[in-house]
Amino acid sequence: MEKKLMLRECMIRELSTILFVICFGMFAISLLIKSFFDCSMVSEVIVGISMFLLLAINICFFRDFRYKWKSIIHILFPACLIYNLVINHEQYFIVWYAEIAIPMYMLAVLFCKMPMDIEKITLYTMMLSIPFVLFGEKVWQNSMVERLGGEQLNLGVSYILLPIVIAFMLHFTYYRKKSIGILIPYIINCMLLAKMLFTATRGAVLSLILLGGYLIVDHSTEKVKIKEKILPLFLGGLIGVLFFALQNEIVEYLFDFVCRNNLFVGFINKSYTEILANANIYNGRDVVWERAWDMILLNSMGSIGRYEDAYGEYPHNIILQLMLEYGFLFGTGIFVWLIYLFYKGITNFFEVKIFTLLTFFSVFPKLMVSSAYWREGAFWFFLIMTSYYINNKANLLRGRCDE
Repeated sequence: MEKKLMLRECMIRELSTILFVICFGMFAISLLIKSFFDCSMVSEVIVGISMFLLLAINICFFRDFRYKWKSIIHILFPACLIYNLVINHEQYFIVWYAEIAIPMYMLAVLFCKMPMDIEKITLYTMMLSIPFVLFGEKVWQNSMVERLGGEQLNLGVSYILLPIVIAFMLHFTYYRKKSIGILIPYIINCMLLAKMLFTATRGAVLSLILLGGYLIVDHSTEKVKIKEKILPLFLGGLIGVLFFALQNEIVEYLFDFVCRNNLFVGFINKSYTEILANANIYNGRDVVWERAWDMILLNSMGSIGRYEDAYGEYPHNIILQLMLEYGFLFGTGIFVWLIYLFYKGITNFFEVKIFTLLTFFSVFPKLMVSSAYWREGAFWFFLIMTSYYINNKANLLRGRCDE
């Protein structure tokens, strides 16, 4: 009975952390960003008030709401970034979380007496979130996949919803289901690799080069046990990508392409060399970066708000975007913290290491040359899960020893 109560208290604390991050990000950081009052969506206001009420209930009834200073850092930075997600009117991410995850987990911790009951609820929540992940809002409007008719591949892959993240966290940390702990991030990263490969963007090219280069170096320097795991997992992920693609209309393009041309040469010529050999590989990005840097120099200490408000587009670089929206010092601090998360992830035990590698290289190279970070579900997935791993390493290690 004592162990069951301990598990229940741990889940309450983790739920409190998630609620605190979102609440703090939606309201307390408003002083830092001048464009706070751009947030005019009624749904966002309702969700924000609801989360504050839930947080107040959590603090009043469950007193265990204390954090170490090191943990607060991993709460403050995600809060800033989540806040920016909301003011950019990406309300679907927050609303889906509020509609699915919060009610189910509040009911779970308030009324479930057995940890096994909460375990079942996490599984049900995860199952409910899968249709949203596969058939959610379409993010990319001009990708190679859409031009070929393979819209299924693009549906919701960028938005890895919080319910599935929470379900995975609870299982992996407290129930120590080794198969689930490895399988869920493996499947998700296969989906991310699929999107990266078949959109054939500059970020995809950079991601493939960096990820492949890192794995080669890592394969040549790591111990034999790790060497035997990493490359098979990477190759297995690529096979999974191709298998996933067979379920979409893109297979029609591939089949027709094989009939008309040599598959390898034709596919490379039709996608990646079109980018690499293009005379104007920057495609105007250098102008956007120069303009963003000039804006930073004019107001280096404070935030200038959203770059989109001034120029109608994002700055195509996550470092510049953070400096613009949070000020030079605080924006640089957030980026350094992201690099710190990556370092802590790749120096963790194997499951966390491979998760960090795949997710980081699936999204960050693209954020350096293209998309805005607040619209990338893979970015949020990396941020939340890696922070969680760092703050709960003792529990994770204890779970591995108990297997």
